[in-house]
Amino acid sequence: MIFMVGLSPPCLPAALPTARHPGRARVAAIVLGALALISVPLFWSGAPAVFGATAAWLGGLSRGAHPQSGAARAFGIIGLVVAILGVVAVFAGNIAGMVG
Repeated sequence: MIFMVGLSPPCLPAALPTARHPGRARVAAIVLGALALISVPLFWSGAPAVFGATAAWLGGLSRGAHPQSGAARAFGIIGLVVAILGVVAVFAGNIAGMVG
């Protein structure tokens, strides 16, 4: 959790200026999607969720956004899946800890 709190503030402001330029958003979506995949072993830290959600946003998977194409869209989808699975894994771990 501390890693996520320390990672979120620099990740999102770094992504905001790239969102205005489709070429930069494409590259940032690919980089952040790759970082989401690499950080999967640290799922408990929240890093894959932060990287994945930001990659999905830059990949154009949010409401009212212009969808990217090619690798940027693929990494945006991968980032979204990694973000969702990370949250599910943490939730399932918490439930398993309470049950037994």
